[in-house]
Amino acid sequence: MWLPSAGENYDISKRKANFLNENLLNEAKVIHIIRNPIEVVSSFVTAFNYFNNPAELTTYERFIFDHIPDLYEDMSQLERACLFLLEWNAMIVERSEGKPYLLHRIEDNPQNILEFVGNPIHDPDDVFQDTKVNSFPKRLIEMKDIPQGNIRERFEQFAELHKYSMN
Repeated sequence: MWLPSAGENYDISKRKANFLNENLLNEAKVIHIIRNPIEVVSSFVTAFNYFNNPAELTTYERFIFDHIPDLYEDMSQLERACLFLLEWNAMIVERSEGKPYLLHRIEDNPQNILEFVGNPIHDPDDVFQDTKVNSFPKRLIEMKDIPQGNIRERFEQFAELHKYSMN
């Protein structure tokens, strides 16, 4: 998120998307950065072991579950990770309504972000473009691992909408 009056950016990916509709943020520019959804849920499940047991939540998970109560329902850890990704991203879009908004895939050239905040770089070589910077193990989970059903269908639609290949 970019607050033009402060000239600063704020990360809202962890526990803050629910505050996007606060009056304090009325003039904020929202930069919604997404990454390959299967890699995101793979990280949640295999690297962090999030969404495993609703009876034993970390503080971070409890906050998420309280804002997305459907996560308490009976489902697999992987389905919970997918549902979180879907609902949290939907919350960002919904609560950004009426604000300047940019959706950006992390895998794409970041020039549009700089233009959005009014700071374009004219030399493309000056823009950080390392799409391999994530040090976590790569995609350990595949689409075939996600149980058939509504959550998987929605997850596939999200991936397709944002032009991610799930193969």
